[in-house]
Amino acid sequence: MILCAEIQRCKHLRPGRGFHTINGNYPHVNEVYKVLYDLNFYRIIGVPEDGHPPQTEGNQQVRLKMASFVKADAERIAQFKEIFTIPFSELSSKARKRMQGSIIEAIINSLEHAFSSDPKYPQFGRRAWLSGYINERDSEIAMVIFDQGVGIPETLPRTMTEKAKEFFGLSDSALICAASALGRTATHQSGRGKGFKTMKDFIDICDDAELRVFSNRGQFRYQGHKDQTGTDSVGSIGGTLVMLRIRHKGNDL
Repeated sequence: MILCAEIQRCKHLRPGRGFHTINGNYPHVNEVYKVLYDLNFYRIIGVPEDGHPPQTEGNQQVRLKMASFVKADAERIAQFKEIFTIPFSELSSKARKRMQGSIIEAIINSLEHAFSSDPKYPQFGRRAWLSGYINERDSEIAMVIFDQGVGIPETLPRTMTEKAKEFFGLSDSALICAASALGRTATHQSGRGKGFKTMKDFIDICDDAELRVFSNRGQFRYQGHKDQTGTDSVGSIGGTLVMLRIRHKGNDL
């Protein structure tokens, strides 16, 4: 998804040259080619698919074709909620409500917070990318959403940055941890700033779930009941990627 977004950004920044500045090869490994094919990677970046669709060999996992959008309207959110709740028909109404709230927050936050200030790098507009997979047999889903905005560490209000410096440090992973623990909103709108809490509250009631956030150089992972870790990498991913993975083991949530 990050590769797809970056290729689209390069084409946008140099529209007259198109792919004269971008080159590559089709994967030699069929499994890799199939993943990209299933995700609609080639069509999104405007490259012909290499031959016939790859064959599926007993794979119960359905990969969702990548969607690129600039507005999180009610109709689009409703479509995403319906898709990602397919394997969870037996969830209690409370659990289903929390799950849908997590999906809504992940989508809305990718557009609201990501572009609240001037970016460090040129952007492909105010845009987000979404994909994932559904495994109905194992009642498992994963939703992945990515934006090329300024990143969570850059959206914290000054007062929260000061608190983060005191308790967490100033690395990108520490600032993501601070945002998840303290709650924040860069929009200053009533009711906003609850994205992390909504997702963590749902993960807390799941048997097997995790939230992973990659933003700029920081990485954050939450597996429920305050089990969280944060690390930093040398390079930045140039935005924020959020992955929400859930597997329902049949217990009554």
